[in-house]
Amino acid sequence: MKRSLGGLKITTLILLVLPLVSLAGCTSESENWMRLDADEFATAIDEEAGAFLLDTRTQDEWEADGHLENATLIPHDKLSERSSELPDDKSTTILL
Repeated sequence: MKRSLGGLKITTLILLVLPLVSLAGCTSESENWMRLDADEFATAIDEEAGAFLLDTRTQDEWEADGHLENATLIPHDKLSERSSELPDDKSTTILL
């Protein structure tokens, strides 16, 4: 079931943003990680036309709670083995 952002329950939106918060301790050579609250996330979806929308919940959560249109489901425990499905271009914005 696909839902638009307007119809998405706030709890589902929080579940989409929660994995990003859990990555707050991750570091890299660049400082390109940003935490977004729910409003900032919604704005980023609207303004980042070329962004890759990644949903890291489980398949059951994806089906039960719905998902954002054009989101790609890669459950968090499968990210390593499915990394080839992530954008190759390192400048692509990934909304998690």
